[in-house]
Amino acid sequence: MKICVIGCGIVGTFLSFFLKKRGVDVTALSRARKYPSIGLIQSIMQKHDADIYAARRSREIYIEVSKMFNIDDAVKYVKSYTIIPRSKEDFVDKLVEKWRENNVRVRKLEKDELRDLPFKYYDNEIIYLCDNDTIVRIDKIIEKLWREIGVEKCTVTLVKENDKLKILANGREINNKFDIIAICCGAWTRKILSSIGINIPLIPYKCQAGLFALSTRESDYILYDYVNKIYVRPCGKLSRARLRGERLMVAGNGNTPPMDPEDKARVEPWFANDIIPKLLKRFDKARFIKGSAGFCDTSPDSRPIIGVFNNVLIVSGFDGYGAEIGPAVAEIACKIILKEPLNDLEKSFLVDRFSGEVTLSLPQVEAHEL
Repeated sequence: MKICVIGCGIVGTFLSFFLKKRGVDVTALSRARKYPSIGLIQSIMQKHDADIYAARRSREIYIEVSKMFNIDDAVKYVKSYTIIPRSKEDFVDKLVEKWRENNVRVRKLEKDELRDLPFKYYDNEIIYLCDNDTIVRIDKIIEKLWREIGVEKCTVTLVKENDKLKILANGREINNKFDIIAICCGAWTRKILSSIGINIPLIPYKCQAGLFALSTRESDYILYDYVNKIYVRPCGKLSRARLRGERLMVAGNGNTPPMDPEDKARVEPWFANDIIPKLLKRFDKARFIKGSAGFCDTSPDSRPIIGVFNNVLIVSGFDGYGAEIGPAVAEIACKIILKEPLNDLEKSFLVDRFSGEVTLSLPQVEAHEL
């Protein structure tokens, strides 16, 4: 069997790796590799059963791969705090039971424990502490796997002629006859598919985050603030820097409009002005240092889509949480290619869940938000 994987972000890289391990002849094509060196959140504390399953499996995969290739500090355990309004307490308590079943050490903080928090809290809030959440060095893992797979860096174009697909890498046609072409191009997926007449409900949008100096006595933790709808996470070695009694941390909110990925990926002027007032509800001081932007894509229910159209397989729509569940979804796609059975949770990622007319708009709440 010969497979061409187009787009080697997290999903395309792991799909190529899994297929190659199974003896499949894989040609992997992708643009330049670019991931932050400060690590990304990988949390099992998801809302949907299938995402909890996929996040747990993804963590196992990260650990297996890091041991296989001797990647230091690929998976780092950190504590995280989840803040919710009291009105959501019953809903989140039910999720906590599921999380614990999946080896998440999470508990609700008692009143006498709240005095020592590294951020401000209020009486109308509930706070949960997890002491085995993780930050994953995606950059180190992807770098190792690209070498193992032998990814060819190029710009790929698909052309349909007489019901046959031509693959052009930097304008040069690849003449190999592939049994399956797997498209895992994130925000560029919809545009690539439209060029070959395939239409599935995907929406590209800009994602952005910022580096902030915050008045917190420690910085090696994740904060999921579902009251103010922001997140705060460590930024590696930079988190240990002290600036006028402040610590550097990354923060974001996910509030961005749909946007063509061909546009320039730059931080919007309003970003810091939107984030800082929310940070000031948690920290006495918050200063914007710099920002970073890129592109993601999502589906109408903000969960990934796996679809098969003749000899084209599509895996996309991760809504910015590819680091959390991407490896497991890639494993599901590998099973589909090798015609192996899926369980019901794995089937929930298939495009078949959408039928009839689908409204294309950004979901108000991301799949992993409570």
